[in-house]
Amino acid sequence: MMRSTLIGVAMCCVTSATAYANDYIVRVECIGYLDKPATDKRPLEAVLRSIEVIARAESPFHGKMILGDKTLVLRGELKPAKNGRFDVEVDVRYLQSPKTDPTGPVEHARTEVIRVLHALKTSAVLDLDEPVIIGRTKLSTPINGSNEPSIQTRIRHMLVITKYKPPDE
Repeated sequence: MMRSTLIGVAMCCVTSATAYANDYIVRVECIGYLDKPATDKRPLEAVLRSIEVIARAESPFHGKMILGDKTLVLRGELKPAKNGRFDVEVDVRYLQSPKTDPTGPVEHARTEVIRVLHALKTSAVLDLDEPVIIGRTKLSTPINGSNEPSIQTRIRHMLVITKYKPPDE
């Protein structure tokens, strides 16, 4: 009886350890600044948006974060590559939904346009815990009809994969 109990406990430990063996966290961060004066030579950068998803190797992943009328969507697939690296396909979309009044009446057959504020679809090969730049955006906008840029925006999209560590139960 004691022997079968020990075998059962050992099987539970092995099963729970291997259940998370191929789970990873895929995180995309948008780092930079928005609408800063062009006269500011070194604007302070910050994390503007970030999303992370638990992914399993050889399986598609999908995650969505909603904040007010904005939505950040991350989807893709994580594939093992040579030498412990990963081949990752990602599709990142930053969307804006029309403002609606949750207390107002619902109108049937009303079509709402969702604006795509930013979209990035790419693939990369990377190591665990090593951030990689997967995209950049740099905009300069003149104001009041002048030819000189007055406002600047700069965003770097960083992708990083880390090993998933489940919380202690």
